[in-house]
Amino acid sequence: MSIDYINFDNTKFLISSHVSSFDYAQKLLKASLLKNNIPEENIYTVVADTENNKIENNVISTDHNSYDHTAIIEIAKRNIYSKYWFIMHDTCECGNQFYNLLKNKIIVKDYVAMSEMAWLNMGLFSNNFIQENKNYILSLENCSKKRAILSERVFSKLCDYDFFGSQSDVQTIRNCKIYNDSKKRIALYFPYLDFYKYQSYEAQKIMEFKE
Repeated sequence: MSIDYINFDNTKFLISSHVSSFDYAQKLLKASLLKNNIPEENIYTVVADTENNKIENNVISTDHNSYDHTAIIEIAKRNIYSKYWFIMHDTCECGNQFYNLLKNKIIVKDYVAMSEMAWLNMGLFSNNFIQENKNYILSLENCSKKRAILSERVFSKLCDYDFFGSQSDVQTIRNCKIYNDSKKRIALYFPYLDFYKYQSYEAQKIMEFKE
C-alpha cells in the first residue's frame, strides 16, 4: 500500500456512547474535540440502548447495545461514508495537543490502533477496512458484554494493522474522579496523542489479565 497523506480536515470522529452516559461523558469528550478546533460537522455520536433509530444533528440513536462495537456497527449498517473514522469510547478526553499530534501522523494502513496491543477497539479505521470486514462487524450487533471483551484485538487480526504508539508509553493515573461520582476509575494516558481513556478498576483488571 502506498503512503496515504490523510487530509484530517475531512476525517470524521466517531464517539461510541450509551444512553446512560450520553449527558455527561459524551459531552465532555465532544467539548474536548471542539477545543481542538475539530469542525463540529465532523463529529458523530452513536447512542446505544435508546428507544428509537434515527439520525439528528450527527447523533445516531440506536436500540441495540453492542458495547465497544456499537459505533462501528452503525456506520457499517447505515453506510455513512468517511475515508477515515477516528473511533473512541465516550469515556475519553482529548488534551489540547491531540489534533496537532494526530495530523502529524503518516498513515500507511487501513486500521491504526491506539497502541500495539490494540486493546479497547479504538483508533483510526478506513472506509476500506469497514467495507471489507462489514459482515464480521455486523455479526457483532447485540453481542454480549462477554463477547465484546473477548473480541478485543480481533480487528488487528483482520488486516495488516499499525498503531499510534507503544504500549510501554501508556501511563496509568489512579484514583481519577473525572465524573464526580462514586465509581473508582483510573485514567490511561496516551502521550503520543495527548489522549485520555477513563475506566473502572474492574475494566483495568481485565486488561491486565489479558496481557
